Amino acid sequence: MKKLLSLCFTLAAMYANISSVVNAQGIIMYSDSFLQGQTAAPQKCTDWNTFKSQLTPKCYTKVTIKGTYDNVGKFTTDPVIIAAIANALNTNTTYISPSTNGNVWHYCNISSTQIWINPVSSCSGSNCPNPGYIIRPCIGNSNWGGINTATCNGLNQRMTLIFEYDSTLGNTTNIIGTDSICPGDTVAYSTTWVTGASSYTWTLPSGWNIISGQGTTSIFALAGSNGGTISFQAKNLCDSTTITKSVFVGAYPIITLTDDTTICIGQSVQLTASGGNFYSWNPSLGLSCTNCPNPVANPTNTTKYFVLVSDSVGCESLDSVTVTIDPCVGIENLASSKNIKILPNPSNGKFVLQLTSLTTEETFIEISDINGKIVFKEKFASENNQLNETIDLQNNGKGIYQMTIKNNKTTITEKIVIQ
Repeated sequence: MKKLLSLCFTLAAMYANISSVVNAQGIIMYSDSFLQGQTAAPQKCTDWNTFKSQLTPKCYTKVTIKGTYDNVGKFTTDPVIIAAIANALNTNTTYISPSTNGNVWHYCNISSTQIWINPVSSCSGSNCPNPGYIIRPCIGNSNWGGINTATCNGLNQRMTLIFEYDSTLGNTTNIIGTDSICPGDTVAYSTTWVTGASSYTWTLPSGWNIISGQGTTSIFALAGSNGGTISFQAKNLCDSTTITKSVFVGAYPIITLTDDTTICIGQSVQLTASGGNFYSWNPSLGLSCTNCPNPVANPTNTTKYFVLVSDSVGCESLDSVTVTIDPCVGIENLASSKNIKILPNPSNGKFVLQLTSLTTEETFIEISDINGKIVFKEKFASENNQLNETIDLQNNGKGIYQMTIKNNKTTITEKIVIQ
């Protein structure tokens, strides 16, 4: 009998002295032992209040209530509900959760602050379910609760309430989307969901506008005229992370283009466009090339040529030039080979240009190399309807050159070869 009494006193002392409040990185825990039929010691209420004071806003991931008679316990991983439970405990505010994992969590600031799980949907009604899940160390009598046992005058046991939280966000990935844009383009950017994040924020270069998707992982945006950095920030109460992407905004080319011109049937004219990196002419009929800046046009009918000019990014501008075909009835026909002589041709760069049957006093001569660079440009006056001029291109390299002869009535081109 003495041995049995001694064992009982030993167990009573063990349960009476074991209590803990833990606030380690990732865990806030209350755990105390209670004896059947005995009022909880004041220190247990002090520990309970200390525990509640530590439940400040955090990124909670799990709350568990368990004990000696249910070591697994009841839990929820709903971050919204966990945050609400923690806030209720911390501020002594009554809270009844929606059903989660088949349970309803209660925190009631009534005769004593207490947390419990049972089907009751309010803080009124029976507070002595058997079996039940209740912790109320500050009640001031032996009805301090129980875990999976009677909750009034419960069995000797340890009761534990654990809040787990994670202050670290999950890994982020790259921002997906084009990095070369034209002003006014509608563009899409996206990334992946970040584990643990509670909000997302996109920041765009100056002059850009978000059309839709702010606050999510995917946006549509209207590009401005400035490049810069796109940033995506994921954050929660405890952490934030940011990823970025550099973007370049091109410019729509400002095209400088040959004026509309008129030529006689059988003649040709060089068209000149500038202002971009790439050129595309259409239609191709009568053009010496369609992807160069300076094609020679020799159409048989009046033709409107369109040139699409783009920059290195692909920003495009469109312009056009019309080449009108004139039958040239009653006008001098310089195109006739008997009226134009280049002597010698090929030459060493020095040659004589002879024109006859001129009906105008001034004639313009322009010579350009194969790349369209003008190497000679001069205005000559005719005498007796003729022109006889020596032209010296010996300082230029060997190759094929194009001579353009213009007056106020016609324009023709001739090929010159320097050897």
